[in-house]
Amino acid sequence: MDETVRHTLLDLNRIFYASTADEFSATRQQPWPGFDGILPYMPAGAKGQPIRVLDVGCGNGRFAHYLSDQGLAVDYLGVDASSALLDLARSQTGELFGGSTTYQCRDLADPDWLVGLTDGGAYDVGACFATFHHLPGYDLRQRVLADLARLTAPDGII
Repeated sequence: MDETVRHTLLDLNRIFYASTADEFSATRQQPWPGFDGILPYMPAGAKGQPIRVLDVGCGNGRFAHYLSDQGLAVDYLGVDASSALLDLARSQTGELFGGSTTYQCRDLADPDWLVGLTDGGAYDVGACFATFHHLPGYDLRQRVLADLARLTAPDGII
């Protein structure tokens, strides 16, 4: 993909979410139907330890709400490029789990977006719902998926 086009599309995404975060979040309060499909594959966690979940493109943190509603003990890290959506996520989720809820602003288009994310070890679950269509170009999507695989434990799920 042409780099000028890629940067233009990424800038349009950033502008959109910066200017519509409240309205966008208001339409994303219910669980996404795809969340139910992941439950049968969720690991149990080791010796009563919370499941480590990385939610890439977490938006307003609705997957965190969903996991909490399922009664799962989770150490949850949500990353998103929109600081406005992350502020909403922090205010809407707080400490939902028998674990922790953390958010970080990370731009997936930056090749170094994953630096420091495995300081506590690999994740049991790498989630990425409704995000790849915001990444212009096959090569960028392929790189982010490979990055997500590197961040997820060998016996984990993506």
